[in-house]
Amino acid sequence: MDALGHVNNLTVSRYYESARARWQMEFFGQTLYQTKNPTRIVLAETNTRYLDDIHFPETLQLASGISHIGNSSYVCSQALFRQQKCIDYCEAILVHTLDGKPVLVSNNIKKKMLTYVISNSQS
Repeated sequence: MDALGHVNNLTVSRYYESARARWQMEFFGQTLYQTKNPTRIVLAETNTRYLDDIHFPETLQLASGISHIGNSSYVCSQALFRQQKCIDYCEAILVHTLDGKPVLVSNNIKKKMLTYVISNSQS
């Protein structure tokens, strides 16, 4: 936070990361982040658009959806809202890996992901 009470951009990135991590455990299982698990979700790219200042303390809502499902990757689209107004938007490209190499996302996991697909996405 700066002297004017603005939330730092890195903090905003942590909001998105925390939501993605919890969400990914829904798809890939509660053991996803255990050190012995050879399955990893790798963040390949992220793009955030800051549409308005965020002040501390402020109540925000975060929404997440999937805008694209590929063979071994998917795009998680997220937005922060203040009183139903979008103030920040993030897209993250995530890659499903096993022992450090990209692997196909199983049909079972894709079925779970399909319930979160954003139908009017422009990705």
